[in-house]
Amino acid sequence: MANRTSRTTGIALCIKFLCNTPGCPHLHEDNPFRWQIQMDGQWANLEPNQEIERAFSKPHIHSYRLAKPKCDSLIGYLDFNTMTCYGPQTRPVRRLSVPSVDRWVWYYRDRYDEWIEFGEENSWGKKSNPDSATIEESYMSDPRCRILYNECQIDFEEMCQSVRYNTRPIRRRPQFQTRADGSWVRVRRPLAEHSSELFKINYENDYTTSFLRAGHFEYQNIAKMFNATMASFQITSIVRVNNPLLWDMYQRKKEQMVRDNGKENVNERRLFHVTRTNVQNSICRKNFDFRYAGPKLRNGRGSYFSSNAKYAHVHFEEHRINAGDETCAFLARVLVGVSCPNGMVKATSLLPPAKGGSLENLYDSVVNSLEQPFSFSIFYPSQIYPEYIIKYTS
Repeated sequence: MANRTSRTTGIALCIKFLCNTPGCPHLHEDNPFRWQIQMDGQWANLEPNQEIERAFSKPHIHSYRLAKPKCDSLIGYLDFNTMTCYGPQTRPVRRLSVPSVDRWVWYYRDRYDEWIEFGEENSWGKKSNPDSATIEESYMSDPRCRILYNECQIDFEEMCQSVRYNTRPIRRRPQFQTRADGSWVRVRRPLAEHSSELFKINYENDYTTSFLRAGHFEYQNIAKMFNATMASFQITSIVRVNNPLLWDMYQRKKEQMVRDNGKENVNERRLFHVTRTNVQNSICRKNFDFRYAGPKLRNGRGSYFSSNAKYAHVHFEEHRINAGDETCAFLARVLVGVSCPNGMVKATSLLPPAKGGSLENLYDSVVNSLEQPFSFSIFYPSQIYPEYIIKYTS
């Protein structure tokens, strides 16, 4: 799926960089791959080419941060699954390559969120069948088909594998290699004609949204989480929010929490928040703001989330101001971090309590219970990324 754009364009890199063939239709590069972004109907080179390729070769990485050269100003995030750069403007991205040099590997995500190569041992010592080479052979024969192996079905269109009653995502990524053996010459070359215009982005739109198809694996995964407690409600739409600025702030906060708390205590979760649809645009642009929270709060004046969609819905209904307001549910990524129980915080508190009495070291969140938390109060917007909007009716 990730390389479909380059497959359908019919454009490939020439395996002979300094090719003397008159009228050679292929592009010429010093590496067997080239990443490009579409601008004003034309393709421009993306840099750093090798770093993007290196990230793409790792199955656990689903996006890459694109920034202006030298100043590190954020442009957007390259989504490897959709081959799209999401930012103030949504732009298609493609990967050109030398087909005879590409070595593709197929992976699946196991129950511990580890990406395992097909045919290799997984986290509990079992090997999957078929192996990666067999899947690649089937994919090259028909990249839109579904194939059956023993008790599993692999769907190339949806990029998922169904094993009995479970469905898990799969990914196709290349082995990282900088040059084809004996065929490539490293020569410093100027960027493509339009590369100097690459980062002249229109910042009128702070975010974009992408509607998810009901049959898509991503839609089904979100719907499953929502319907676990909201089965009596009907989902009308699910959209993904693409805001590179908020995502960048969230990732930087995550890095800080890893340094401060250790990776095992970041505690990243997907949590629900139900609100009025008329504040949806503000949340997508500027994130959640506790200043708009109602007066009847128990766990401090933070933004409230729940792992239980029904609880989030009921919480909103209890604090509803106008009966006629339409509602929607956000499914957000939340850095819960190190929590404290709600008994340690006053209802009027603007910050989480201090650890050990030190104002320089605060808890990251307040929860209803340390043993079985389902209600979370978050005080810093940088710990939140509003990832999906779910519209629903009773």
